[in-house]
Amino acid sequence: MGVGGASPTAGASCATCLRKFTVHFRRPYKYGEKPRLNGTSYILKYNGEFGFDWLRDEYIYPIVPINKVKKPVLIIQQTYGMEKIDLKQNYTKGVRKISPFGTEYIPAHLAIFATNPGSNKDSNISTEINKNGALLSIEVHQINSDADFPLSDDGTNLIFEASDPAIKISTVNGNEKQKKLQIPLKDFLSKQLSKDLGVLNGVRKYYVKEDHIRVTCEGATTNGAYIQVKAKRNKDTEEIVGILHIAPNNKIPKARICLINVIVDNLPVKQPVGLDYRLKYQAFNQALVRAEIVKKQDFNVVELYKKI
Repeated sequence: MGVGGASPTAGASCATCLRKFTVHFRRPYKYGEKPRLNGTSYILKYNGEFGFDWLRDEYIYPIVPINKVKKPVLIIQQTYGMEKIDLKQNYTKGVRKISPFGTEYIPAHLAIFATNPGSNKDSNISTEINKNGALLSIEVHQINSDADFPLSDDGTNLIFEASDPAIKISTVNGNEKQKKLQIPLKDFLSKQLSKDLGVLNGVRKYYVKEDHIRVTCEGATTNGAYIQVKAKRNKDTEEIVGILHIAPNNKIPKARICLINVIVDNLPVKQPVGLDYRLKYQAFNQALVRAEIVKKQDFNVVELYKKI
């Protein structure tokens, strides 16, 4: 945990304190938004190339307005809110836990194939799937006790460090591929937003830097890995403020798929464009499963009927 963190009343008045915030990994996503055929679509930025999951706000906060009335949360909370508690435990079970400045932190989870351009002998490694890694966005959330003033360029750096040497970290425009990468906090502060989390939860003040951190895996990780984020202002002021857990990828199951075209009107079969590609490189990637189409066969109901 951190050393010499910010005092409760630090705010903008403390010249040496570390501001209170947490860092969260996210993939392109907007709740309830439909796909759009243009280059700015959040949906089209992600097509299932890798697995990524996190505790979405709409699961636990009534944040979605419908006719000016906040829609109930997707996870219905009954007596004592046990469903909410169970859901949080599901995201934190068996993973490294952190508590930035003593606050609750729910990590995101990444599942990505290992890739090694120099070798394709290992069946658990793919030279194509996830060769460009997972391009993720970063959210910086201000902690309520230190949210009266915006975050600023005060010399704080964010240090991203992987626990396994196979995990490489890069910026979107660079190809650093480092186990440890330091980026100024100010690089993440260009877009400030706020989100109403409901009467009981207040307003979250946060910053979004879209598509900024690229994570690649150059070798299979037996026990999984994680990327830890540390905020550091000087040698005596630092704190662990974020973490991303990465699933083990040393044992990759295979799905052998047989496509059956059911014909009922004697018309030619029309399959979606790019079906083979989507099955092999997108549809099963989120579960770290290698898919292979081994057979295509027509099942003509009309011809079968004629034989009866």
